Amino acid sequence: MKKIISLTLILLLLVTALVGCGGGATDVATDDEKTNVESNEPESTPEESEEPAEEVVYEDGVYQGEAEGMHLLKVAVEVVDGKVAKVDVVEQEESVGVAEPALEQIPVAIVENNSTNVDVVSGATFTSNGIMDAVKNALEAGPVAEEVVYTDGVYEGEAEGMHHLKVAVEVVDGKIAKVDVVEQEESVGVAEPALEQIPVAIVEKNSTSVDVVSGATFTSNGIMDAVKNALESAK
Repeated sequence: MKKIISLTLILLLLVTALVGCGGGATDVATDDEKTNVESNEPESTPEESEEPAEEVVYEDGVYQGEAEGMHLLKVAVEVVDGKVAKVDVVEQEESVGVAEPALEQIPVAIVENNSTNVDVVSGATFTSNGIMDAVKNALEAGPVAEEVVYTDGVYEGEAEGMHHLKVAVEVVDGKIAKVDVVEQEESVGVAEPALEQIPVAIVEKNSTSVDVVSGATFTSNGIMDAVKNALESAK
């Protein structure tokens, strides 16, 4: 009887020991699983702050552009100190009684924001977008060269080409009408193309900024400089 009781106690102790070991192993495994899950979670990264848009700086001057609103419209844009200073709608045939708010507000908004990306005026979407597109086209095209009006008359000027040369320039209705090279000692067989072509080009463009003639660069520049010097008296 004592042996049976002793064996029963021994069995109970063994069972208790086994149950205790099994519970501990379960707890350890659970902790390991938590560690693995945490290590696999992606690390949080700080949000990147958006950089402010770089402000566009335009070349000073007057720009012209056109685009379609409800109909074709044209604008003149004035840039001062690199920013849009003034926007004028110079030609338009938009719907009367509908387009007026956009024609008034969009140019003001473009100047205030120094940008063509502004809010459209409710009820005048086509006109709003047309003005913005016209201003955008103008700014992309670059400033328009201001046409110079000269005083009518005949003017003489001198400059150096390969050698000294002299020109007579006739101005009619404020524009260059004729250029004559009246004195020159340029190289024979080399200068003739420039002596013929540069005066014609200056008259056609009403400007002394024309392309030089290949092979006669000195003579070309000499004629342009001489005409430029002559016109100083015509301004």
